[in-house]
Amino acid sequence: MINEQWILTQCLKKDPKAETALYLEYKNYMYGVCLRYARNEDQALEFFQEGFINVFQSLNSFNGQSTLKTWMARIFVNTAVSILRKERKHLENLRLEVIVNQHSEDTLEDNINDEADHWMDAEMVLEIIKQLPENYRLVLNLYAIDGLSHAKIAEILQIGESHSRVLLTRARKKLNQLLIKKNLETNVTKNG
Repeated sequence: MINEQWILTQCLKKDPKAETALYLEYKNYMYGVCLRYARNEDQALEFFQEGFINVFQSLNSFNGQSTLKTWMARIFVNTAVSILRKERKHLENLRLEVIVNQHSEDTLEDNINDEADHWMDAEMVLEIIKQLPENYRLVLNLYAIDGLSHAKIAEILQIGESHSRVLLTRARKKLNQLLIKKNLETNVTKNG
């Protein structure tokens, strides 16, 4: 474990050893954050590289109100969302459709437990989440995994709050469908 104050002080002085220590300490966790938002490993690597560039450029704005790890993760999330927004301008133009049957605000974990009966590991769930449409994956990650409110998600993605809720509902529904399908495939493979 690194001494955050020392690493910050030295990184602000552009000390290469401190920058390397910071990178080595947090690279695995930050890459995991990138994988959650990416369609594939190439895109995750793009988020990862840009994320560290943004971290080093923004270190002077770290105010210590959270841990360095939490602050960095937020930069990586914002970097991923920013890149995705540039790639997919249509997110801003998606029309809001009326949803008659709103699903409850259960957690992602509850949905996975109900539909998949505890049979999947985290890596398999991550792979299934990657199959979701990009806008669903973004909202699901921001809400269910990063714990952001719909107001904050709306601000980040530049969409309406109600649109964020609709996308989350649709993401959960699609995720449940994919989990059930995967569970059925796994059962057929085990029994066949």
